[in-house]
This record gives sequence, structure tokens and C-alpha cells, in this order.
Amino acid sequence: MILRLAPEFLHAEDELGWSPLHDAATEGRLAVTEYLVRKGADVEHLDRITRDGQKPSDLAEQSEARGAAAVAAYLGRVRAGGGIRVDRANLTLERCHVLGNVVPHDSGG
Repeated sequence: MILRLAPEFLHAEDELGWSPLHDAATEGRLAVTEYLVRKGADVEHLDRITRDGQKPSDLAEQSEARGAAAVAAYLGRVRAGGGIRVDRANLTLERCHVLGNVVPHDSGG
């Protein structure tokens, strides 16, 4: 995938403020959305607003694309669970309530 060759693409934004997560959400691409979140398009990206005021979840909810409802539900679970935290030092993922079958993150503090 392109993120292997150009990891900065994950954080890219076009002239309208759209990120790859916005594109995946509006197109109803659940697998791509999940991949982007796992790779770090997390809470910061969930709240990223386009120039016309749209978050990825807004776009998924408004989209008529096949799969958009599933993307909206997934993004809602990510948001409600606090996202997926990437421990960059150990390169591990800590999943936080995203799929409902994982252990919540304990910050230990």
C-alpha cells in the first residue's frame, strides 16, 4: 500500500482539507478506514474538519455509498472508545473498545 512507500500520505491534506480518511469515509470503504486508523489516522484525524466543515464521520453518515453506514458506525466506536493508541516506541497497538471484543486501554495513572 502507498503508506509503506510514503507514510506521510496518512497525514496529507488536499486543498479542500480532505485527508485519506475523509475519502475512505465518504466512499464507504470500511477496510481502508480500518487500515488508516490502525496506521495512525486516529482521534486527531477523526476531528479534522474539511474547508466546508465536514468530519470523516459526517461524510460517512451523509454518504449514500455502499458501506458508508458501516464506516460511520466504526468511526463512532473509535471515537467512543478513545481511539487506537499507537505506542511508537514499541510499535504496538492498544485497541480501546473499538470492536467491542478487546480490552480497554489502562493508562496506569
